[in-house]
Amino acid sequence: MRTICALFLAALAIATFMIFPAAATTYSVGELPLDVKGYVTQGGAIGLTGDHYDTEKGLQSAIFNLFTEAELRYKSNLRFYTSLMLTGDWIYDIKHDQAEWNDKQFAKSRDRLYMDTEYWQVLKEAHVTWTPEHFLFRFGKQAVSWGEMDLFRINDQITPLYQRRGSSDVELDALRMPIWMLRAEYYPTIEAGWLKDLSAQFIFNPNITFIRNQTPVPGNDVAGIWAPAMNGPDYIDATPVGIPGLTWIPTAALPVLKGMLPPPVYAAIAALPRHNSVVGSWELSNTEVRSFDSGGFEYGLRLKGTIGEGILALMGYYGLDKDIALRVTGLSPVTFTKEGTPIAHVQFEAKYPLFRFVGASYSNDIPALAFSALGGVAPLLRLEAMYAYQNTFTGEISQQFRTYDEFRYGIGVDWKVKVPILNPLAYFSIMPQLYARRILDYPSDERLQYSGALIKENNYQASLTLSTSYLHNKLNPSFTWIHDMTSRADYYRYQVVYDYNDAWHFTLGAMQFYGAKAGEGLEVFRNKDQCYFKTTYKFN
Repeated sequence: MRTICALFLAALAIATFMIFPAAATTYSVGELPLDVKGYVTQGGAIGLTGDHYDTEKGLQSAIFNLFTEAELRYKSNLRFYTSLMLTGDWIYDIKHDQAEWNDKQFAKSRDRLYMDTEYWQVLKEAHVTWTPEHFLFRFGKQAVSWGEMDLFRINDQITPLYQRRGSSDVELDALRMPIWMLRAEYYPTIEAGWLKDLSAQFIFNPNITFIRNQTPVPGNDVAGIWAPAMNGPDYIDATPVGIPGLTWIPTAALPVLKGMLPPPVYAAIAALPRHNSVVGSWELSNTEVRSFDSGGFEYGLRLKGTIGEGILALMGYYGLDKDIALRVTGLSPVTFTKEGTPIAHVQFEAKYPLFRFVGASYSNDIPALAFSALGGVAPLLRLEAMYAYQNTFTGEISQQFRTYDEFRYGIGVDWKVKVPILNPLAYFSIMPQLYARRILDYPSDERLQYSGALIKENNYQASLTLSTSYLHNKLNPSFTWIHDMTSRADYYRYQVVYDYNDAWHFTLGAMQFYGAKAGEGLEVFRNKDQCYFKTTYKFN
């Protein structure tokens, strides 16, 4: 019955938006023009890695989105804008009665992932924009993007990302979660020959609602099919010894028990076999950031202008880190998979520490590389760097919070070239990028963790995106590769989008993950290979 209801609701959603024409719809509110547009999507994903505890065979997600936006214009310099998004996953209806889905505890993540019902998820943006001469003022729920990189975030730290459900979209614009803030911009009329198009942007976040980065977290019961595959501590089943209250204990606790138990009892426990565990859902404390608390205020300032032929931006930020800082405080009692494997539930002290940085970005064409044999288009060079002061990390062994300065930088190139043998009509876009992150004064006595993941003194990643179009821009294939040189891991995405017309769009793709070092970087998603598809109907 639930499956029938889910399919009915999906059909109803699509039918509802079919009544809108595939062009912008303008209404009148009094004498004011109101533009309305949006889209509805229905997608699905099929697992490609077989049967593993942290993934699902066959159909593993059926995500839909219902999006609408409206803009009301008053005169020429005052606009009111709002957008709404309803996101859900029918897989929880489709598989609610399947034994394997329930045995792996995926059903327990329904409360978190079946429907996005928090107001800040449904209300995407809501702001008013006033543009008097030389100024722009915008207040409300909005997104702000800084920086030049596409796949790696350096200075783009203001707006958090939504990745609870994983993503077949690697473009950051599709993942940003707008937040409440005041944005003010000033455009002075300065023309100094070498300097033009100067602007100053100031942002202030009054902490109406603190929204963090929504990344996949451990535990099938919390993160669903995107729970990372992480090995937990070894356990000993001490029940055969027969001591009341002494059941499953981590092997790390043996040194403590040695001083507490009689030698014969300790020897009996130590001789018992070890059992490997998997990491389950975390238990976090101290994660609340109270609304309107001045400790959660955020400030940002960016100066941007055209110098010669290039665009230079200088920026600074003071606020809270959108990634959580964690240190282990203990282990909760284990639970078990259907096969009897222990599931470790780690207890953490957690907080959102201060995050302060200054940064710069620069972009400019390189005319010397505009080769006529490749189509005569000059590549665009993009540079970006950030210096962060006293960021918070966790010692891997000591599990103590420690602060260090860090330096992040990236370089990217956007180049359109002609390859007639492959595509005689359209260009190929080639976009390589390199990203680096260095932790200054890295400790010699232990490794560091950042938001629960291992981070080294020097960390390097690279990416390559290729794309082109056929059939008069209707068929758009693309390929994206992200390579983590530090952890020797890779992500591949193969995708093709067919734009049937202005209204209907169809996407088909696949993604793969590889990793050489267990538990590091992208390796924890080794079982998440999938093919995916999506149908989109736009009324715009």
